[in-house]
Amino acid sequence: MVASTDFDSAQAEPLVNFASNATRPATRAFGLPWSNPSVKVWHDYDSNHPLAATASLADLDVSTGNVYFYYAAPSMMYVKLQLQTGTHYSTIFIDPV
Repeated sequence: MVASTDFDSAQAEPLVNFASNATRPATRAFGLPWSNPSVKVWHDYDSNHPLAATASLADLDVSTGNVYFYYAAPSMMYVKLQLQTGTHYSTIFIDPV
């Protein structure tokens, strides 16, 4: 898995691109500095199906993916995705609302 990042909290732009050669469904998680808790998070250009927020980092850890958690104390955004079989990449969007 390769992850590249481009931080732009002013507008919705791809923030992370995952490159993965998944032969079966797999989850990928990452965290990044983020100061705005009011967001809409989605992936793979599908803004009609935003990711759900979890109540805690522990909930994110045990989830099957396609969720996010904003941790206010350290100003961190954590995202966990479920990559589908045969998927070669996934693009994450975080849109301040």
